[in-house]
Amino acid sequence: MGDSFAYQRFEDASSTTLRAGTSEISFIRYQNRRLQRFDNLMPAKPATSAALPAPVNIPQAGNVSSGLEKNTPEHNYLLGAADAKANYIGYKGAGTACLAISIIATPVVGLITAIVTAAAPPRQFNLSYPSDARWQSNDYRHGYQTKAASMKSSHAFQNLLIGTGIFLLGAAVIRNRP
Repeated sequence: MGDSFAYQRFEDASSTTLRAGTSEISFIRYQNRRLQRFDNLMPAKPATSAALPAPVNIPQAGNVSSGLEKNTPEHNYLLGAADAKANYIGYKGAGTACLAISIIATPVVGLITAIVTAAAPPRQFNLSYPSDARWQSNDYRHGYQTKAASMKSSHAFQNLLIGTGIFLLGAAVIRNRP
């Protein structure tokens, strides 16, 4: 991996090819949803103005905090939230449980399950955070955990609604059978 990369803006593929230094970004999310990380944990070598072009704002490339300086609490919090959105999948068990219980038992039991599930924070082993070095930052960890809890809660209640719909549809079909 080099010190810089070439890219074209997503909205104008016929534009000229631009270059940006890897020290200017944290990650790139490609159109096919593939993620490339640049964990710049070592201080960057001083570069002359001829070595790298001026910094470019590439919002399509995953610049989650344009306008914020790196290594500030706000930047680390937003980076943690963005990483949770990209990597956290531990909500699937909670969502599946709410869906199954609201279909098999009743929507009321499913609602109780969703409330209990949403109130519990995600378990450490379900978090799937991408970088141990970043996890050491309290702000990054807080941003990641907050976003993961929000995703878990949201999916639990979405699956409750889906399960309730299926339950009611099944009850209507059974009731209207000859």
